[in-house]
Amino acid sequence: MSETGKQQTESQFESKTATARGAGEQTDGADAMTAVMIDAMAGAAVRVGLVQDADAAVARRSPALRLAGGPSTRRARVADVAGIMALIDAWADLGLTIRRSAGDVLASVDDFVVAELEGTIVACGAIESFRCEEAQAGVAGAGEIRSVSVAHTARGLGVGKAVVHELVRVGELRGLGEVVLLTKTPGFFASCGFEAIEAGAAPAGFVAQRVEGRGRTVVGRSVMRRIVVPAPAQAPGRASSGAATVVR
Repeated sequence: MSETGKQQTESQFESKTATARGAGEQTDGADAMTAVMIDAMAGAAVRVGLVQDADAAVARRSPALRLAGGPSTRRARVADVAGIMALIDAWADLGLTIRRSAGDVLASVDDFVVAELEGTIVACGAIESFRCEEAQAGVAGAGEIRSVSVAHTARGLGVGKAVVHELVRVGELRGLGEVVLLTKTPGFFASCGFEAIEAGAAPAGFVAQRVEGRGRTVVGRSVMRRIVVPAPAQAPGRASSGAATVVR
């Protein structure tokens, strides 16, 4: 650029800068709003990046995954929250699960199980224990499986089933008598040992409190159940929380 051009550019820049400074009071609110929008966009970008990382990990390892017989599953940790959120958001975009806030996931991280490849989370799900009238009468309590989500490129590799089976195992360790869920994909959960039941056959309070009470509906969805045999108490020092399991 010629010296004359540089001087013209600098002059224009100084003029615009002076105008912006003169209108500073008027733009403070807009700047604050812009900062909020940038923060939100950055958070969304991070979640998109995590989904892309999951897809890349599957692309690298899918043949080995099939040969190994199954993915590695483990109980979730606080460091997994961002990866879990990315999967849930992607699944919610398809209308297959309900969005959950980061605070909600963080508060219930002990309920989550994840499947991972090369340290990248490719599937997740949660089991939440709840009390019902039967439990208060002395019968084993129940659990609800929620937020089962799988990276797009990992579908068909068994990672979803691996997570569900591990969630059922967690239910056994908690001494639950049955596990229920609400789903738009009954075929998948039937392949995991669940059976469709009438809404009225679900544990007392499940539909009214955990479905309708959260703004959900059974219309267009299936209520499913799997009876669980509680696992015997483990000897001290043998607790399995956080341990990885390879599902065969």
